[in-house]
Amino acid sequence: MPELGERRVYEVRVHGCTSDEEQLAAREPIARTLCPDEWHASPCPVPWEFRA
Repeated sequence: MPELGERRVYEVRVHGCTSDEEQLAAREPIARTLCPDEWHASPCPVPWEFRA
């Protein structure tokens, strides 16, 4: 278990999106899973990024 204040980094990889269209279609559901409140004030409380 992490100590109070200790940061952890997780990397999630999604395999199987072979075309640009598939990658773009997958982006929004993944983004909403990582950050359910699309309209919160920046920065995101749980930093994340999406790379295609």
